[in-house]
Amino acid sequence: MEKSICIRPLAAIMVLQFSLATAGTTIQYSRTGTGTAAYFSSPGYPQPYASNLTLDLVLTATSRSAILYIDFLDCDLEFATAKVPYCQLDRITVHDGPLSNSSVLYQGCCLNDVTTLQSSSPDLFLRFVSDSTVNGRGFYLKFYTNETATDSSELTSESAIIIIIVITTVCLSCVGVLLPLLYFKHKYPNSKFSNKILPRLHLPKTLKASETLEQDNLRENTAGATTSGSKPPDLLESCYGQTNAGTSNSNGSVSKASDKRLS
Repeated sequence: MEKSICIRPLAAIMVLQFSLATAGTTIQYSRTGTGTAAYFSSPGYPQPYASNLTLDLVLTATSRSAILYIDFLDCDLEFATAKVPYCQLDRITVHDGPLSNSSVLYQGCCLNDVTTLQSSSPDLFLRFVSDSTVNGRGFYLKFYTNETATDSSELTSESAIIIIIVITTVCLSCVGVLLPLLYFKHKYPNSKFSNKILPRLHLPKTLKASETLEQDNLRENTAGATTSGSKPPDLLESCYGQTNAGTSNSNGSVSKASDKRLS
């Protein structure tokens, strides 16, 4: 009697464990589809998925007028080569709608490449089922809507290209503006216009020293002429003055000679 009493609880535990293993696990997911591509994979991918697993995925577009697309990028499920149909062990079923009783778009185990699946409404329902035997690495898919079927990596690269083009355009524009100004500044260094836009060009120290000496000499000559009451010297006037003085001296000597002759 004691042995039978001990065996009965043990048998009950084994039956419970078998029923739990047979019942498996059910997981439910929901994702929102937009114009930017998003990704979804089976639990543990690329490691083998769990046995006795039921996975439900509901995809819903943000716009009710949009339609959804699914691309299977990778898919590896268990299939039976000795049975027809092959995909009666682990399989994926995609329904054209939000429920499991909606019309079927695809059902199989990815024996062949799965073409892009397109919904007729803004909802899709995907169910993945595995049994208790051999497990594959699962599946990896991409989904998006018909608003803008682009990848986020493509958007990032396009944004980088646009930024590079803008920076290059701004740099070329700055060079095109600065070069004429620098030329004008070099040709007309004392222009008020160039001094307002560009700073004064810094000359070398030797040129600065010679320029400073010339300015000091000019200031001393001007100051000396001002204190003596005479005008600052002018080269043209000095040249003409010497010519006129020579002419007057010659005229004076001629007149003196003529006066002597008359006397």
